[in-house]
Amino acid sequence: NGEATTVGGAMSVAGGSYGGLGGSDPGFGGVANALYGSESAPLDLGSGGGAGFGDPAGNGGGRIEIEAGAIVASGQILADGGNAIGRYGGGGSGGSIFLRVVGGNFSGNGVVRANGGMGGSLAPAGGGGRIAIYYTINAFTGALGGQGTLYLQAAETSPIISMQSPSQIVALGRPAQLSVAAQGAPPLAYQWRHNGANIPGATNAAYAIAAFDLSDAGNYSVAIANRFGIAVSPAIRLFPSLAIASLADNFAARVTLTNSAFTGAGDNRSSTKEPGEPNHAGNPGGKSVWFRWMPLVSGIATISTAGSTFDTLLAVYQGSNLTNLMLVAQDDDSSGFFTSGVRFNVVADESSEVAIDGLAGASGDIILKLEIEPTPDRLPEILVQPTGKTVPPGILVALAVTARAGSPALGLTYHWLKDGVEILNETNSTYSIPNMQAENVGAYSVRITQGPRVVQSQSAVLQINTSTIGTLVDNVAAADKFAHAVLAAKTPPIQPPGPDGPLPPRTPPAIGYSGTQIFNTVGASKDEGEPNHCGILGGASQWIYYQAPSDGIFILNTDGSGFDTVLAVYTNNGPVVDFTNLVSVACDNDGGLDGHASAVAFAVTRNTLFYVAVDGVGSAMGRVQLNYKLVVPLRFTSWSYTGGQFQLQFAGQPAGSFILQRSSTLTNWITLLITNSASGIVIFTDINLSGFDGRYYRAFQPQ
Repeated sequence: NGEATTVGGAMSVAGGSYGGLGGSDPGFGGVANALYGSESAPLDLGSGGGAGFGDPAGNGGGRIEIEAGAIVASGQILADGGNAIGRYGGGGSGGSIFLRVVGGNFSGNGVVRANGGMGGSLAPAGGGGRIAIYYTINAFTGALGGQGTLYLQAAETSPIISMQSPSQIVALGRPAQLSVAAQGAPPLAYQWRHNGANIPGATNAAYAIAAFDLSDAGNYSVAIANRFGIAVSPAIRLFPSLAIASLADNFAARVTLTNSAFTGAGDNRSSTKEPGEPNHAGNPGGKSVWFRWMPLVSGIATISTAGSTFDTLLAVYQGSNLTNLMLVAQDDDSSGFFTSGVRFNVVADESSEVAIDGLAGASGDIILKLEIEPTPDRLPEILVQPTGKTVPPGILVALAVTARAGSPALGLTYHWLKDGVEILNETNSTYSIPNMQAENVGAYSVRITQGPRVVQSQSAVLQINTSTIGTLVDNVAAADKFAHAVLAAKTPPIQPPGPDGPLPPRTPPAIGYSGTQIFNTVGASKDEGEPNHCGILGGASQWIYYQAPSDGIFILNTDGSGFDTVLAVYTNNGPVVDFTNLVSVACDNDGGLDGHASAVAFAVTRNTLFYVAVDGVGSAMGRVQLNYKLVVPLRFTSWSYTGGQFQLQFAGQPAGSFILQRSSTLTNWITLLITNSASGIVIFTDINLSGFDGRYYRAFQPQ
């Protein structure tokens, strides 16, 4: 119980004031002093009361300051003002209590108090003191007292999750509720995710599913952010109780299903990929399972992995062994939240060989749903999908699809789409952009209709790349998924051999000294386990790789982009390129020219591969203009004197202008050479050496 001086601001028959006003009796000339001190950081002593007619007043309360990793207040923490003695002395004010809990709990069931002291029998009491408590988790159930000021503030720390819903088995059609409790400096922003992808509108501490469906199954997590950082909860698995789906690791061991409809669950955690096995949905995968489907009816078949807990790949073939498989249908993500779905024509008693794999070897729980619509109608069949590409601006770009009518008596109609929106009057099997510009970048697909039946092609992504200095690499592309971007690198540590030899070459990394990549993030998402770039709650990221051709300073920005971007750059520190091995090099949110674009600059070493992510604040999407420039320092690389001639070589920024000068005094300089060099390397021989005892050379590049 702290005590302070009896010398307070109160006069005559009055109580002392600090956080609260002391009482006063004007009839005896009593005047309480004014309030003082800080409400949020109280570090003052309390004021004593005013004495009256020889009766002593109460002391002001003391000062208590505690900082600890955790505080358990099971007893009493008191800074009460003193009581007066006699009839006319005023009570002292309460003092100050300042508690700071760093990283741990503030708990207990005791008393924390800074009350004013009692006055004499004919005199007023003192005012209350000040209490301020900063905490990470407030589990205190006792009494916080004092008729002064009480200030409770969550510690200025990043969010800490103290409670979350457990994983659950949920009956189909029943409601499901997820919630989380977190502490940290307010305000806290919430974003629920399904298999790592943001759920639109799910931005509260709780997330409710009114009627649980197969597509609602999967892994859920919530990201909680404040200005100090982000916390992401462990995965919460929601899954229905289903029949067991018989899925075989090896093609030869596959089980035959004859059901026209089936819903079941399995997994691929212990599965492998066989030598000679195709890349399902155009991706290497690595943990495939197989089954044969031989339905007893003809019609239109649908296979879906919606509700699975990982990024699935799905492919349907015809053939008796791995070496003679003919592709019928394939898909990566069309069933939502990284799950797959296909539709195709089936004939009764004909078998379809079905493979389910995980992107980049992902594994987990699989939900498999099969159904057939018995009908004489046939779906149109796409024989050749439109192909995306990266091109320089200003050129003609042509896209095409080749399709076959399922029912020859009915013709096919075409409708092209950009980023999911129909392009007016583009109704042919081909689509051309005569003059490719930034507004044309995006994902193009075509909807093909035959009578009442409709199919849609895969997306063909168009991007622009300009390389103004250095090596132009054709078909450089940003990718929505990190795993797709990893395949862009061709060096062995980045791209390990597949089960049947090296993987085929994929999109290469950007390389060169200066350039711009223009792409569109509409429809992009966030991968499971992907970093929260620069501590920002994004959700629509794309990745691109850059390989430095020389040492220098790399300047990267998103100036000219159409939305609020976040930019992050990483290297990899480990034998496998994945999120757990990424090392942050640089990041930025709003450092660009307009306050919404992003900009970074950092030193690079020749041949180092950098992983660049562009995301949007609050999942914003749009056109990205990613500008890059490698600034190479100008330096003399060699020199020699032979046969009365002095030869020197210097190197700097490629495709730049160079000036070489000579002086014997370091004050008067003579220009010897003005030249351009595409390679950035200049060799000069000085043959006029007479009349100089010594000479100096300098080179520079005009800005």
